[in-house]
Amino acid sequence: MIRNLRRIGNSCGIIIDRPVLELLNLEVGSPVKIEIAPGGGGLLLTPATETDHEARVREASKNVMARHGSAFEKLAK
Repeated sequence: MIRNLRRIGNSCGIIIDRPVLELLNLEVGSPVKIEIAPGGGGLLLTPATETDHEARVREASKNVMARHGSAFEKLAK
């Protein structure tokens, strides 16, 4: 299956056909994990498990606290 990239604001995206979404049990808004394929020759798109999402949120929270922790402490007082 070949698809063309489409402009979405300053980014790009692709259209995924409904039968493929159904096979992967995905719908609009479903979290997916995008990785560089081994060897760097492409992208690997897989449905994200809840633990994938939780790990990403946890990592983002750590980054926010590392950068803005002192501001949060001042706001708490």
